[in-house]
Amino acid sequence: TIDSIVVKNESSTALTIKVRIYSE
Repeated sequence: TIDSIVVKNESSTALTIKVRIYSE
């Protein structure tokens, strides 16, 4: 469903932010 896609996108973004913080 669309909701699942939105949730997936949000968690991917959160993961990306975490990775960027770890990188710095």
